[in-house]
Amino acid sequence: ALRAGGEVLDVAVAERVGSALSQALSIHHQLQWSTLAVAFRTLQELAAAADVPVGRARHVLVPPLRERVLNPLATELLHMLRRYGGDVQEAWVQEFQEQWVQRQSSLWELPTQMRQRELLEQNSTPELPGAVEGRTKCIRVLLGAWRFSAALSSAEGGSPQSSLGGLEAEAARRAMPGLGDEEGDESSRYQPGVPVYIGKINRVRCLARGLRGGTEEEALYLLPMKATLVLVRPDDLKPFWAVPVVSETLRSMHFNFGAENAPALANITPHAAHAEERTLSLEVPAPRSPALSSGPGLGGGGGGVDRLAHMLGSPASVLAVGVAAAGAGHDRMAMSVPSVPMLSQVAGVPLLASTLSLVFSDERRHRVACKILAQARQAVYLSLLDGLGAFLIEVASG
Repeated sequence: ALRAGGEVLDVAVAERVGSALSQALSIHHQLQWSTLAVAFRTLQELAAAADVPVGRARHVLVPPLRERVLNPLATELLHMLRRYGGDVQEAWVQEFQEQWVQRQSSLWELPTQMRQRELLEQNSTPELPGAVEGRTKCIRVLLGAWRFSAALSSAEGGSPQSSLGGLEAEAARRAMPGLGDEEGDESSRYQPGVPVYIGKINRVRCLARGLRGGTEEEALYLLPMKATLVLVRPDDLKPFWAVPVVSETLRSMHFNFGAENAPALANITPHAAHAEERTLSLEVPAPRSPALSSGPGLGGGGGGVDRLAHMLGSPASVLAVGVAAAGAGHDRMAMSVPSVPMLSQVAGVPLLASTLSLVFSDERRHRVACKILAQARQAVYLSLLDGLGAFLIEVASG
């Protein structure tokens, strides 16, 4: 109403309202998500109304937001992150990346269409269905406040009345902390359905089950990557070329390395191996590969000459690293990756997840494939964990 009437909001009023809204966000543990969503949307409207002259909103709203929300919340999350390890830390990384990829508007999305007064009155009643709770709520409040603060601090050369939303979206597009260049490079190089030169790179043959809505299977080759799962079929027209069928980031996957008890993998021998023990199962949330979608996937499955099979060479040449120890002693890598929570939903909204199984003809190939994916997955996880810690330190000290 103030903006529509061309009236200027008094700075003292803006300071008091901004301080009250920041205080509401700071006690997010005690408030329902609907109340927090209304408070943040009000804060956005306040920024637009208070930014006369241009830049005043930043000086009025950012200091209390940093003092009451960003600094204490980032410090709290950092201490909790350092306090726990193993599966708990990995669950944090998973939740953080799920919230990071959310659009700024989605971070503060209301669970139902209701008037603001009705939403504010909901705090004395049970939470609305689909609302954000627990650690996810903490992370979402932190990210929303950080993007909002970054947008106000970056508003130069124009009025945030028109550019605040765009600046918040720009902050949301910033690369996730700890995410290396390898993921982007590999994803752009190995695109599903686009032939690519792979040369004489080592690879492991497997039978991929669960393709195209779970109705098809195909003999493919696993390529050793740093941040992605890449399964290819040979290109029948060009030697040393292949066509990626599956290309997905490792950081969001849930792995099952083929046995109910993970340490048992270290004790499997070729003589005792069974088909179910030579299977590597994984869940891919929101896959980008058409072959993992429920609709029509990539075309046909590879008749003709299997050039990759001839290029593979003798069994001893397949990724010699760690293979010599596969049949003797303790296989540390088989147990080195913590279990990852299955990403079946984000903030109560089901994801389109696909399940894929890779079946190997012998235990040696199974072990090599497990080592490839376990080592890459662990490196990605540690990088994300370091990036999350650095991000929280940056926010806490900002």
